[in-house]
Amino acid sequence: MADADFATFSKHGLAYEKLALRRYVVERMMADPNLHLLTNFEAWFYADPDLDRAKILRIHGFAEHAAKGPLHLLIVAVDEGEDERQLYALNFTGNYVKGPRLNQVPSLRRVKTIDDTDHVAGKIKLLECEIIAGEEVRFTY
Repeated sequence: MADADFATFSKHGLAYEKLALRRYVVERMMADPNLHLLTNFEAWFYADPDLDRAKILRIHGFAEHAAKGPLHLLIVAVDEGEDERQLYALNFTGNYVKGPRLNQVPSLRRVKTIDDTDHVAGKIKLLECEIIAGEEVRFTY
């Protein structure tokens, strides 16, 4: 890559920085210090120095743990057209495979669906839930 390519790169920024969904999530996480993020797109958020990386959770491997309340959770995930309780994880070949199901989370609600084929393949869903104090939720495959 020539030096000129690096000079123009910084002017345009990274593609995901322009996503309205990312900006919305970052604003919510900055406003609510108790909010955690569960996502397929962790790279969109890890590089942000203003976010607590410990509150950014990957869908891959998340089902190995139980979520204990109180927990306020935003979920940014691939939308494969199934109900919102089915999440998908990225496997080692770069394909999405069925991940955990959020069966035991009664407060789960879909906030919005984003058709963002410019940056990722397909649709993205934004979900939100609250796990109350004393509750423990295990995710199933």
